[in-house]
Amino acid sequence: MSDKQQKLEVADKALQPLKEIILKAKEGFIQANTGLDFRAEALFAFQALERNDFLRDTALRNPLSLRMAMENVAAVGLTLNPACQFAFLVPRDGAVVLDISYRGLIKIATDSGAILWARAELVYSKDQFEWRGPAEAPVHKADVFAEDRGEFRGVYCIAKTPQGDILVEAMPANEVYKIRDTSRAKNGPWVTWFEEMARKSVIKRASKTWPKGDLRLFRAIQVLNQHEGLDEPYLSSGEEGKQPPPDSQPPESQVVPEASQVPEAIKKMAAKLCYRAAKVGAWEEAREYAKNRFSGPELAYILDQLARAEKVGGKATADTAKEAIEASKKKLKQAA
Repeated sequence: MSDKQQKLEVADKALQPLKEIILKAKEGFIQANTGLDFRAEALFAFQALERNDFLRDTALRNPLSLRMAMENVAAVGLTLNPACQFAFLVPRDGAVVLDISYRGLIKIATDSGAILWARAELVYSKDQFEWRGPAEAPVHKADVFAEDRGEFRGVYCIAKTPQGDILVEAMPANEVYKIRDTSRAKNGPWVTWFEEMARKSVIKRASKTWPKGDLRLFRAIQVLNQHEGLDEPYLSSGEEGKQPPPDSQPPESQVVPEASQVPEAIKKMAAKLCYRAAKVGAWEEAREYAKNRFSGPELAYILDQLARAEKVGGKATADTAKEAIEASKKKLKQAA
């Protein structure tokens, strides 16, 4: 056996435990039902692990984080195909996490029908920029081929809704720097890919003003904020009457999403919690479990389902939940 073959064999043995971890995420892909092909995404994940020694070593030390990252891929419905540049598996603070590009966030928003398109642009001191309000496109003139456009002044996002409205959100440089300085990624992509990270920051804020799509965009932003350590992801732009995003509001005050906007995996989790809580009368424990594991609209939906089930004594909801769980298990067996 040649040295090259021996190295390949050693590498394949090292990756085998990680392949098994990734395969365990298959059920999450089936439940999420976001249209991704699990086999293709597993292949993209394998390829990323093979190409990046640091990523592979991090996954070997923390295999659970790899599985969670793959489950997040299923939840947000963005492919790991490197040609698309929507989402990536990256090592961060001793864990494998799903990083989502600004292109990925826009992809979710346009796919859900919340907006028709969106763009984010950086503004520099040598540019000509005229702000015309949040409902009209700004005037932005710049020599985009110039090597030096001056100091960074800020970034803005412009989006068009299906109704033809223009929505504009601007973020000055000091707020961008504040997000950067509080992010766990400040010594990573914020250094090597500052422009991309600035665009992603303003898109996250702008999405709060976009019409409702599905919950995937909220989930994607939640994933980003969690692994970047942004406990307070929303920075007010100073406009009176602007509300913070759902993730920063107490669960009881959040608007409960319609069932059609809730992923199947969350519906099944809510049904399972209702069933177990009704069976042993552990309603408060079920609520605490949900609060520790979920946030935003997903948490609001689950808490609402628990409240409804508790109000009727839990019996009817428990019976319905049991049927839903059995149907889910049957569907998974057929898919396998």
